[in-house]
Amino acid sequence: QVQGVLDVLGGGGIWAPAAALASRAHAPALLASAALVIVAALVLAMGSIRPGRADRWVLAVALSLPVVVALALASGPGLAAWGQAQRLPGVGILRDTHRLLGLTVLATAVLLGLGVAALGRRLGRVVAAAAAATVVALAVLGAPDAPTRVHAAYRPTSFPAGWSEAVAAVGDRTTLVLPWQPFRRQAWVGDQPFLDPLPLALRGRVIASRNLSVPRDGGAVVVGSDDTTAVEAWTRGDLEALRSVGVEAVVTWADTPGETPPPPPGARRVGTTGPLRVWLVDDPSTGPSSARS
Repeated sequence: QVQGVLDVLGGGGIWAPAAALASRAHAPALLASAALVIVAALVLAMGSIRPGRADRWVLAVALSLPVVVALALASGPGLAAWGQAQRLPGVGILRDTHRLLGLTVLATAVLLGLGVAALGRRLGRVVAAAAAATVVALAVLGAPDAPTRVHAAYRPTSFPAGWSEAVAAVGDRTTLVLPWQPFRRQAWVGDQPFLDPLPLALRGRVIASRNLSVPRDGGAVVVGSDDTTAVEAWTRGDLEALRSVGVEAVVTWADTPGETPPPPPGARRVGTTGPLRVWLVDDPSTGPSSARS
């Protein structure tokens, strides 16, 4: 509890155990973060911002209000009230209250910059440079293992062979993407599921699932209201129904969770390699436009 309070006061947030940095359990990191916030508050109190300006009040609210709200909601009564409030539609999106502290961190950075600038005006560039170096050192000391954790969690991944080929084959057609779920899992990425990037790669309109299935109380709660007319038509093998809703191509992922019904007769397979399979279902008699080449 004490560490959590110190984290909030230092702008560190209340993190889930899996996301917690080991350094935040020790005094040097907590004290470094607290020192930055204290100095920022002193800059605000000592008038480095000209009195009467609205900026001063904006920074004061951004520095203090998120901390008060986060600590209040993390208390016993706050957790009870917040738990009941999340039953209201839309309120649950605000449940990660530590994100509010981003305002505090931003206000801290602005105030520290103003403080360094004030020192430069009064005591010269050398003092200002030393103060800036001290601020940077304290910021690094507040989370010294963050770069290592970020490097381990995020790594560049190249799209597999055949990706560009499949995207080019679709062109600017309106495309149905299957399996009907927003997340994929592929060996070339690793064990972690990832949000399907294909809708962002295609030039035309994309019909894809955006529903989110959340495990809760031993069951699954589906968040969203996807229109499944196109996927139902594909499942029935009804090409006319697909065309009636504007679908001109279907792309399916191979080797990923989810069911993909077999293509109906009349769907024209485009030769591609890699995990993406492409079928054209537009009327071949109309001929492709120049934009689809």
